[in-house]
Amino acid sequence: MKPQLFPNYLLTMMVILIAVFFIFNSNSIFTQATVSPKWNMEDIDATKNGNAIHSLYLLETNSNPTPFQASARDILTKPANYFGKYLQISGTVKIVQPYSLQNSILSFTIGNSSEIIMISSDNSAIIDCLVINSSGNNIYIGRNATIYGYTPGVRYVQNSQGAIITELVIIGRISS
Repeated sequence: MKPQLFPNYLLTMMVILIAVFFIFNSNSIFTQATVSPKWNMEDIDATKNGNAIHSLYLLETNSNPTPFQASARDILTKPANYFGKYLQISGTVKIVQPYSLQNSILSFTIGNSSEIIMISSDNSAIIDCLVINSSGNNIYIGRNATIYGYTPGVRYVQNSQGAIITELVIIGRISS
């Protein structure tokens, strides 16, 4: 059974909603108490499982997490095993583009963010990175980079030959 393709706007809308909440509700329960997100372990499709909100929340609230290193292939194969873990993945940058700002609320909430497509260092996975608070100006195609962040799951994308491929999604920050 082929996975259904969903537009990127669903993931974008989830990120917008949680970011707006954090910006305009500084006295929320999230800032007063430690919250343990409930990850959707049944559905690994990041465009519809709701885990992007948890990834963004952890990225913004965990002040000094210790990176967990795993192979991109392992994470891609069983992403649910890595939900909530602060991941460190290295690879070669293939595409850098500003994250498609659908409206002014998105640009206000997540700032200058970029979408970066990387091939993992072991060539086992395509990694679709939503890099928060980065314009991508210091990230170049062909350079090695390391992403630090959380996975909300995978994304199913149709490639130029029409085949459906699975990409690992990471929401995080990058260093090159």
